[in-house]
Amino acid sequence: MKQKRGYSMQHIGNACYILPYGQNVADHKRGISINDTGEYIWELLKKEISREELQQKYLDQFMIKPEEKGGLIKDLDEFLNQLIRSGFIEDGDKPLPVTGRPCARLGIGGLTLEYYGPKKLIDASFLKEFCIKTRESADMRVFISWDVPGSSVGGNILIETSELIVCEKERHYLLSFPSFSKIRGVELSKDGSAAVFYCTLPCDEELGTEFFHALRQAFLYLAKKHNMYAIHSASLCYQGKAWLFSASAGTGKSTHTNMWKELYDVELLNGDLNLLAIEDGRPVVHGIPWCGTSEIFTKKTVPLGGIMLLKRDAVDTIEELSPDKQALLVMQRFISPVWTAVQFKSSVAYAKKLAGKILVCRLHCTKNNSAAATSKSRIDRELSK
Repeated sequence: MKQKRGYSMQHIGNACYILPYGQNVADHKRGISINDTGEYIWELLKKEISREELQQKYLDQFMIKPEEKGGLIKDLDEFLNQLIRSGFIEDGDKPLPVTGRPCARLGIGGLTLEYYGPKKLIDASFLKEFCIKTRESADMRVFISWDVPGSSVGGNILIETSELIVCEKERHYLLSFPSFSKIRGVELSKDGSAAVFYCTLPCDEELGTEFFHALRQAFLYLAKKHNMYAIHSASLCYQGKAWLFSASAGTGKSTHTNMWKELYDVELLNGDLNLLAIEDGRPVVHGIPWCGTSEIFTKKTVPLGGIMLLKRDAVDTIEELSPDKQALLVMQRFISPVWTAVQFKSSVAYAKKLAGKILVCRLHCTKNNSAAATSKSRIDRELSK
């Protein structure tokens, strides 16, 4: 973003103004008065600068305390958006469409999301179970806009499938969902701090469903920024630890965990997706609302015991894997973004680190109860070490 031509900062008496000149006067453009902070920001805007760079210079200049950062960044964004709406500055990214207080705050995996939009979109899904009361700074602000995304011209297409298109712009990603009819697109800032969902009215159940699934993409991008990775798997809690069973769709991961439930009365944690983290050197699984069609999810954080990779077979057996195979196969089950080479390399590094801390093996399994007995026997051996 930078100053638009045709405006000048002038001091008149004890006041400071941004005033139009040239064609802007002929077009009857108006000026505004600004304070000392506004003067500093206007000077920074003489040259092209990103919103993120400007925010950091602002914080450094005024030596902002950590506890004041969230509120002051919000004030800065509101001022910048006012300048954009009034035509004083130009910005390659569209301004955030909503200001004021969020209507909901979500706590997922230790991250806080502030939501600005109709509350009914939160209430229409499992997201409502993750609403929290906190005044801590948000990791991501989520906005609903009834406008259209910025220009689709330009950018670099990173991903293009029937479900998701990711286009990299200069300062953000534009996510499109070809199979959705109610969401025109999502602008996701590269630092993960903001996501704007461009939607169509009416605000109905269909939009609520699409928003729930689209938000997953934005959240997983944010989570990866915080070194948390999602893996396609069904999970259960046994002996105080989470055990994940991962496989491609239709292999039987839900069938397997349901057998555990019936035979050993364990708690099921999530039927489709689990968020992995390493905290204080200890692998854990964070509960998240996205769970496929299973409707099985938790808000808990549970220590991670291991990951079993399922493969349909005629006989139930455990295959021990070499360290490189463990890391490779776990990484291939991640569904966190790998839109860029940097993201891909971080996924590989994380899988290698994770595999060195937990049980990772392959379970060749049938659909019989003996499959659950075989996996339980291997886990019991691991717990007895």
